[in-house]
Amino acid sequence: MIGIIVAIVLALGVSGTVQVADNAQPGDALFGLDQAVENLQLKFSGEERETRLRVKFAKERVSEIEELLAEDEDNAKTEESSEVEGEAEVKEETEISEEEQAEIEIGIEAALNLLSGLKEEV
Repeated sequence: MIGIIVAIVLALGVSGTVQVADNAQPGDALFGLDQAVENLQLKFSGEERETRLRVKFAKERVSEIEELLAEDEDNAKTEESSEVEGEAEVKEETEISEEEQAEIEIGIEAALNLLSGLKEEV
């Protein structure tokens, strides 16, 4: 009986983690798991479904990159409007951080990998 309960808890925990990973963005701790699940879906799908999935996943990567860029813009606006020692802080540079740049590059690379798979099939 205890074995069954443990198996159920593990199954629910794994499926919950996979669900959370589905919302992971490039740079997040669970992004690798998200990509692994997507790769499994691609591997076990038929040819027509695989093409649709590749396009879907590539669109997700582009959307995630857009969200990362929007977050960066929001952070820049917040920094510009904050006050430091009674004076408004002015952010002179509009560059994104190295960490954010790396996250965006990961997302772009993932999208290109998905799309390159389409090119090979066509």
